[in-house]
Amino acid sequence: MKKYRKFWIALAILPLWMGVTLVVGFIRPRQAANQAVLISEGLVDGIIAASIFLLIVLALLKWDRLGLQWPKPPRSVLVTWLPSLYIVAILAISTTLGLPPVATMAIVFINCAFVGFSEEVMFRGILFRGALSAMRVLPAIFFTSATFGLIHTLNTFATGQLDVAIAQAVAAFMSGLLFNVIRVRTQSVYPMIVLHTLWNFSLFMLVHASDGVNETVTITPATLIAPALMILPLLGYGIYLMRGIERDFGWMSDVSSRAVPQPAA
Repeated sequence: MKKYRKFWIALAILPLWMGVTLVVGFIRPRQAANQAVLISEGLVDGIIAASIFLLIVLALLKWDRLGLQWPKPPRSVLVTWLPSLYIVAILAISTTLGLPPVATMAIVFINCAFVGFSEEVMFRGILFRGALSAMRVLPAIFFTSATFGLIHTLNTFATGQLDVAIAQAVAAFMSGLLFNVIRVRTQSVYPMIVLHTLWNFSLFMLVHASDGVNETVTITPATLIAPALMILPLLGYGIYLMRGIERDFGWMSDVSSRAVPQPAA
């Protein structure tokens, strides 16, 4: 039990983090036709509260290897080129179709920034570090990615749309796999906070530009398959980046038989 103490603590923090998000949302409920409407009409109390909760947790934990550092080496951030290209392309399409008012864009961006910080610190920071205390790097990547995907089904409580939440969960697992690998290769959650923020922001801008914000999405094969097809190249890139990851980053795991001393900063 003591050997896997960080793992059990991380697992205990996860439902508390979820609880803060949901409870604050229930205390100050907001009706929204879909998630795009929810984050476009004002700041979402639940995700702000969750971010504050994690800041308190980080101050209390004082764990090592949480990824709260600049990328090492700095050039490792170049592995983010493909998701960055996605973001630029999506924003370009959104701009061509027509962006929403600046005030709406600002609200969406702030909400996306809180989501990016909260989810990356929780999953690629705390939960991933906890997993590394109980398993090797690759299993920890898959475990964290699967959990990240499952958690997105909770969006049902915010929008009442289980069908969309399932589609989001599938896409979240696939993109989460790449995010975890980038987190390992950069040794930092900071690039992922930025990517996550801009990724969500670009997608919501596309929803606004295509007038999808005024539509209620009904589940069809397309609503499940289309997001997965869009993310598929990112999943493939993530799998490609897994090459030699146990050999080069085995030292990150507390239990890896191939662990090596951490490289000097």
